[in-house]
Amino acid sequence: MGELTARAFTEQNLLDAWHAVRESAFEDGEAGPEVERFEAAAARKISALAEELADGSFTPSPVIHVEIAKPSGGARILGVPLLIDRIVERALLAELDAVIDPILLPWSFAYRRGLGVRDAIAALVEARDAGAAWVARADIEDCFASIPRWEVLRRLRAVITDSAAVDLVGRLMDRPVAGRRVSRMTEESASTRAARCPRCSATFTFTSSTRRCWPKASVSSAIPTTSPSPSAIVLRRRGP
Repeated sequence: MGELTARAFTEQNLLDAWHAVRESAFEDGEAGPEVERFEAAAARKISALAEELADGSFTPSPVIHVEIAKPSGGARILGVPLLIDRIVERALLAELDAVIDPILLPWSFAYRRGLGVRDAIAALVEARDAGAAWVARADIEDCFASIPRWEVLRRLRAVITDSAAVDLVGRLMDRPVAGRRVSRMTEESASTRAARCPRCSATFTFTSSTRRCWPKASVSSAIPTTSPSPSAIVLRRRGP
């Protein structure tokens, strides 16, 4: 266990992560039987989890395939991690955030602590007031699923000296889907709602190489900044 993982996986930090995961589960109403079973013996299970992480015997579990209907039609495919994995992700994220967040590009607002839609809108208004005339509403098809895992890990190794942390992120990203014959997880990870650990790393890679995704950007409309839409996205590009 390296320095970063040693800080992340103390019993206290894992307990804090469990409380955050539990609170998130209850935000949706009933937490479910998995949370209830864990809560009945939380102290013992947290202690056992800390030991597994310390001795390297912890193994991420396959994710559960879930489909959620989109308001616009179709379905969003999620890979939902088991509770134990969400606790580990949450604890690891707390340490990764401190390293990764300061080097993300300034126009990255998603999956970052303390930033959200309001901040994105404020940046849009600032760009408008600075003289920008148009906003492109766009979407990058299968953005995170199309980012190579090896590139995520390569960029993590460039900023994180704890090889155990990088290895764990890799194993979390490569979890198979339960009941499916696949070598790794291809569904969007639902841990983005709970811990965001793999997505945090992927966001880091995406915002560090924005131009690679431009050919996949599908611009749905262009609107004047004199009447900005709350869902509009500002695409800024530096250099040629």
